Amino acid sequence: MSARGRTPKTVKAPLPDPTEAGAGELRKSGATRRRIMNAAVHCLANFGYAGTTAVTVAEHAGMTRSAMLYHFPTRMALVEATVHFVMRERIAKFEAIVSQMDHGPHWRFQAIDIAWTQNQTDDYKAYCELANAARTDPDLAAVFEPAMDAYDRARRQTASLLFTPAEQAAEGFHLRRDITRFLLDGIAGHGWFAEDGPIRVAAMIEFLKALSDDKGGRTLLRQAAERAAESAARAQADKVARLKPTRGGSPPRKENAGAAARRRRQSQ
Repeated sequence: MSARGRTPKTVKAPLPDPTEAGAGELRKSGATRRRIMNAAVHCLANFGYAGTTAVTVAEHAGMTRSAMLYHFPTRMALVEATVHFVMRERIAKFEAIVSQMDHGPHWRFQAIDIAWTQNQTDDYKAYCELANAARTDPDLAAVFEPAMDAYDRARRQTASLLFTPAEQAAEGFHLRRDITRFLLDGIAGHGWFAEDGPIRVAAMIEFLKALSDDKGGRTLLRQAAERAAESAARAQADKVARLKPTRGGSPPRKENAGAAARRRRQSQ
């Protein structure tokens, strides 16, 4: 039961479960895979993406490399499984914590504190390593990007299920979630402070709380959402105007820089 007196609904992450035993396998195969996944997360968080090799993961899982290769025959298979595992774990932990929070007058403050606490875990550190490496590794990006899409959708759906209708009706509910998530992600993943680090981090977290609860902060959220919608509408209108056929029936052709220079020389 949750703090609200009922069993919370759950979101099934639209990602394969790498700890699930395959057809014909013993149940202990699933437990072995989870041990390997936990070891991979530990290695990513502590040694980085480049330092997370099959040998290192096997050592921290307490098994031989050949035994681990039975479950994940290549490094890429291990990496793909770890991406899915990390995303599923982050969704599950978010859901478990939010379902137990006190949905009282200060629920917004609790949600921010929960998000910051989750960013101190090995799951989050492993996620950061994978996200950074995916920027320049096309094989990893091919796995990470669709998994990230699934994570984003599942997290949004989880919030819609676990927060009350009144909470979701609060000014800028999803915008506030995005601001909280990405500001705290930035601090945890890239924050580097030459001095007064704890004070500066605390100040940013308090700013987030003021933004979510203060009347002026709610006004800013509403204005930002309205202006974003207006900008999107203008961009769509401009796109339609550019594609609109000319009187001759064909859309105007965009002149490249070379053609423009030749036209200017001919007119001189």
